Amino acid sequence: MEFAGSDPIIVPAGEGKVFNVFGETITCKLYSEDTAEAFTMYEVETPPNGGAPLHQHLKEDETCFVLEGEYEVHCGNRRFKVAPRMVFLLPRDVPHTFRNVGKTAGRMLVISAPGGVEKFYEELSQAPPEAVADSSRLKKLARRHHIELLGLSSASPGKPVG
Repeated sequence: MEFAGSDPIIVPAGEGKVFNVFGETITCKLYSEDTAEAFTMYEVETPPNGGAPLHQHLKEDETCFVLEGEYEVHCGNRRFKVAPRMVFLLPRDVPHTFRNVGKTAGRMLVISAPGGVEKFYEELSQAPPEAVADSSRLKKLARRHHIELLGLSSASPGKPVG
């Protein structure tokens, strides 16, 4: 695998492009263009009781390293809790969701491989509020990025279900 350029890429703490998606703050640290499309690396900050809606990636696997907080994760037929310094893998084509079950914000470092998921986060964060509020438009936007949103509530499309 050959990366773009021969110089190291250094991203200082607190830096990276920030996207607000489904109530979470996603800070992209390494873009797919930086890694010859091999992966994207980003930090996810999740407020208490926040999390992603039920979804599945058709192209990427996600490896998550918990930095702070406690999360409950549903992946396929499994449900488990993770805490700081734990790692879990969410394979492509398997429906999954997670929720911060702690009393403070949780943070994870995520590597999504192959790269490209940041393009979904960028497009979603720039979408007009009426597009995000319309679950059918939101699902179409996700499908363009090889993601299926499975657990959207019509009352509040960006919120996790369950």
